[in-house]
Amino acid sequence: MKKFILLLFLFATGCTSTPSKVHQERARYSQESILLNSYLGNEHPAYTHNGSNDELAQFKLLERFYIQLVEPINGVYTRDNLALIFFFSLYAVHKNNAAFNEYLSSDLKIIAYSEPELFAATLSELDFSISAVCSRLGDESENSDGAEPRREVLENIIVKIFKKTLSEQEFNACNTAFYTK
Repeated sequence: MKKFILLLFLFATGCTSTPSKVHQERARYSQESILLNSYLGNEHPAYTHNGSNDELAQFKLLERFYIQLVEPINGVYTRDNLALIFFFSLYAVHKNNAAFNEYLSSDLKIIAYSEPELFAATLSELDFSISAVCSRLGDESENSDGAEPRREVLENIIVKIFKKTLSEQEFNACNTAFYTK
C-alpha cells in the first residue's frame, strides 16, 4: 500500500507544473519514473535510460537527478525535494548502492541540520522511509571536506526536533536506525 501511495505521489509531483516549467517538469517526471522503476526492478525499455539496459548509463542518469534534488531551490528545500531524496535513501538501502549511500550519508546530515523541522515533518509523512533515512543520518563516516555537522549536533536535533514531530513509534524506529551500524 505504501509503495502505491509513493507511486501516486511521484506521479502527482511529476504532473503538476506551470506552463513556463513544462519542459523541466516533463524531464523530471521521466527521471522520477526511471527512479521508481529502477527501485521496482522494472527493466522494460520504456522505463530505462534511452530504452537501453546499460547499468552505467542508468546510474549516471539517476546520479544527475539526485544532484539536482539535493540543491535547494533558491536556498530552500521543499517537501517534494525531501520526499524524493528520502525515496533515493530507500533505493540506496534496498539496492545496496554504495555510491548513493555515501552521497546520502553526507547530504541528509546537512539537510537535517539546515531544515530540521521540515525534515522531521516530511519524515513523519513518509514513515516507511524512516529506517533508511535515519540509518544514513547515523552513518559515522565523514565527508572529506568536513561540511557536514558532527554526530553530537545531529543527536541533539533528533532528540529535540524529531521527538516533537514524530510519533513515539516513529521516533523509536529512527533512533534505533540512527545507532545501528
